Amino acid sequence: MTDEKGKASNDGDPLTNAVTSLNLPNGALIAVTFSDSKMLSMVVNWSVHLRKVKVPHLVGALDNETREILTKNSIKNFRVFLPDELDGGSGHSSDNWKRFAMLRITNVRNLLELGYDVLMSDADVVWVNDPRGYLQCGWSDTEKTKDTLKTKTTHPCTAIAHADVMVSSDNLSPKSDAREGATYARCGVFNTGIVFLKHNANAKAFAKAWLAHLSATDKSNRFSQLTSDQQVFNAMTRKQGVWPGLELWVGGSGGDGSEQLVYPTRVLTASLGGESFDGVSTFNLGILPVATFQPGHVGFLQRVDTMEVNEFRNVYSTSLGSGDDLKPSITPYCVHATYTFDGSTAAAKRLRFAEVGLWSKEADAVGTGEQSEENGNDSKRYLTYDALQSIKHANVDITKPDIGNHLLLGSVQLANLRDAIAIAKTLKRTLAIPRPTCVCDKVWGGHDNIFNFQCHYPGSENSKHVPGVCPLDHFISPSGLREQGVEFVTYAELESSMDGNSEDVVVVTSGVDSSVTSTVTKLFLPRKASEAVVKETLHALDARVIKLSNAFQSFGGFTDETSAEEFDAKIVDKGLAPQQWCSECHPQGCVNLIDKATIDKGILKLVREVHDQFCASFDKVDLVGVANGGEESSEKNENENEKKASRNTVKKSGALLVDSDDAVGAPPLDDEIAAAGW
Repeated sequence: MTDEKGKASNDGDPLTNAVTSLNLPNGALIAVTFSDSKMLSMVVNWSVHLRKVKVPHLVGALDNETREILTKNSIKNFRVFLPDELDGGSGHSSDNWKRFAMLRITNVRNLLELGYDVLMSDADVVWVNDPRGYLQCGWSDTEKTKDTLKTKTTHPCTAIAHADVMVSSDNLSPKSDAREGATYARCGVFNTGIVFLKHNANAKAFAKAWLAHLSATDKSNRFSQLTSDQQVFNAMTRKQGVWPGLELWVGGSGGDGSEQLVYPTRVLTASLGGESFDGVSTFNLGILPVATFQPGHVGFLQRVDTMEVNEFRNVYSTSLGSGDDLKPSITPYCVHATYTFDGSTAAAKRLRFAEVGLWSKEADAVGTGEQSEENGNDSKRYLTYDALQSIKHANVDITKPDIGNHLLLGSVQLANLRDAIAIAKTLKRTLAIPRPTCVCDKVWGGHDNIFNFQCHYPGSENSKHVPGVCPLDHFISPSGLREQGVEFVTYAELESSMDGNSEDVVVVTSGVDSSVTSTVTKLFLPRKASEAVVKETLHALDARVIKLSNAFQSFGGFTDETSAEEFDAKIVDKGLAPQQWCSECHPQGCVNLIDKATIDKGILKLVREVHDQFCASFDKVDLVGVANGGEESSEKNENENEKKASRNTVKKSGALLVDSDDAVGAPPLDDEIAAAGW
């Protein structure tokens, strides 16, 4: 309900009460997400970043604990009730995911009816900038009305301004997307982690249709077999049996066709599932640009901020002015933590954000009773290392994309990480892990064909981000590393806590660099230094951060057998267990796309009874063992190396193995076009 001033009135409903507390004018944007206690840290991080950019937002709390902690942390929220507890299955195969999705959409509909534009966002989205100028295209909070842009046709938001509903996508080419707009975007999968709805009749009808199709139970209804709101969204918006089933919206920026858009339209004419709701059967669907509303691959790997600004004038602007006032800036509105390789858990997504400096320590402190360790208040002592310097001596070509060199480089980097962990443990310091380097991308589930695109994820090749830095979970399971007792943070977290202060950092010339005769610090850690030498050389240092110039061949073994056995059993064998890398090779076949030497490092499999697939693992890192440990230690290492060689023994080159359960390479349903159900 609204009062005579157009604001939501307090009628006792939790949602209405929460909206009233925001004190917003009618038509303002409200961002909303939903969370239970399992996702508390994620939703706090979501709120912290929205607070920084001053975007009004609400959280639907799914349990009392969440509501209490959010309220204690001054995060506006309202209590919502799900018949059963969320089972954490964001993979959409969970029994109650559809019920959760229906709850979300019901509350979004209610917000629309209250007279507000709604930005429905997953909690695993970080909002870096205020998106209202783009989404609402000229909205002014001050005047409480929609302004007329000084020059309607010159601002990038005019390309999407006529959309009733906007959605993000999983497309992977920021350049193609910016250049072609909806023509490119309509052929991808829409991601409902970000959906913006205007409070108009068409958007309300869309929300009603979305909820109705998601609620379908009759098996004869084509929507009833779909398992998520995202699949229903992709199916209902397209004409059934037609691909892509979406037409470009035809019209001008003036609404009457009198003014033509300067930028390619981002608006499509979309279906409501072939039915009419409240007299509406079609609506205008806007596809948000991936350069600014970034899916995980774009946000964490593609380094859009380093690309040529002029390529993104169609989608980037920091000003609603005109002419010289328009100053394109390659900074996103948000990053969505999709496509994590360490599961879809809050911990996996947290690490992705932390690696690029988008995680707030306030989120870690929530619910623990501890104070946030912000900007220099952190009392821990750290060890880190120069990641790039640590791979220069590895005799691996890192200048061009190549899967063979990627497998070699991954093995070297895991060995470097092993040595750094050992030194950090010896010194009782927390390890700050820098981002590793990839010379070949990684594809979700091992499907798609990466070899046709110069080792780039299909669709992302024109970003040229490989070779380049990549997430740690491309090589190992970070959560597995923590489970084995390794205390670590990302290098970006350490950098943030230092607040630009480099005075308390001591650089130690180490590993293969220790033969260098000139150094600023005059402090050397010999190549393959034993535990005893590490302690003797570095233990007395009280510096907050010790930075090794080179982790390559920096650690040579422990002093006693017990420590060595525990480290090797837990850290080497389990924590640093390398992840498998896979890609399909259609249509040419793997033997025509990969050199024989590389094929000999892995196996070929038949997948989906159509394509073959190449899979290989990075070499398992060698055991550390005891420094100068005598015959027993030597024999132990030799035996381990024999086992390693056995594990890496490859089937005959080109031998095609039938994968009976087809587990490797089967894509998630949301990524498979056929799963959308039209």
